[in-house]
Amino acid sequence: MSARFETISQGAEHAVNAMRSGMLTALDRHEGLVVLATNLVACYDTAFDSRGWHVRFPAPDEAARAGIWRRHLPDTLPLAEHVSPEGLAGVDEVTGRDIRRAVIDAAAEALRTGRPRVRQADLLAAVERIKAGRPYRRGPMPMAASGGAG
Repeated sequence: MSARFETISQGAEHAVNAMRSGMLTALDRHEGLVVLATNLVACYDTAFDSRGWHVRFPAPDEAARAGIWRRHLPDTLPLAEHVSPEGLAGVDEVTGRDIRRAVIDAAAEALRTGRPRVRQADLLAAVERIKAGRPYRRGPMPMAASGGAG
């Protein structure tokens, strides 16, 4: 749903433009509810803006992150005694998906290196690797809800 190509130099670009146009037509004809989720709505073709509403969900705050960490650290995962969901929640700019990935990554790293337990440092390092691997964005997306005609 990203912006259509203005200048078409290859067949693939033509096919992508045709696919986007087909999706716009399908949205115009559809009489029910369509829910799309993305973290890159700023990259949508502007033609999609006039066909729906955007609801932006803010990143979880520290209290919410602590709850997400608790949910993603199962009792069956061997954790070192000092692992603290509240301490982990102090790392900002992470989503539930980031936290889930960090737990899996840290557990795999502990297993790979032969450690019997996942440490707080393992989880923090996994979060930092995930944050460092994010694609660069020009700036933060606005958090307020906005809507188009629709």
